[in-house]
Amino acid sequence: MTTEDYISAFDVAQQSWVLAQRWSDIQCNAAHLATEQNVRKTDLRDWAYQRYRQLQLMHEHARMIWKAGEDEARQERYFKGAGQ
Repeated sequence: MTTEDYISAFDVAQQSWVLAQRWSDIQCNAAHLATEQNVRKTDLRDWAYQRYRQLQLMHEHARMIWKAGEDEARQERYFKGAGQ
């Protein structure tokens, strides 16, 4: 991801946030899911939290790239308009 392709960064930010929420739901339902899958609840909860946290960090990073790209594009539009 680069600031030149900030639109894609925004899409990644949205998708990673949706997926992070899904892993958060899985973490919340760890007791029920662990019983179904025959695994320990704490192991499943920790595993789901790791995925949630990775996606949350992806969201933050992509959002920062989008913001920087958006600011650059806004400055370009401003200076193009001021030069006319």
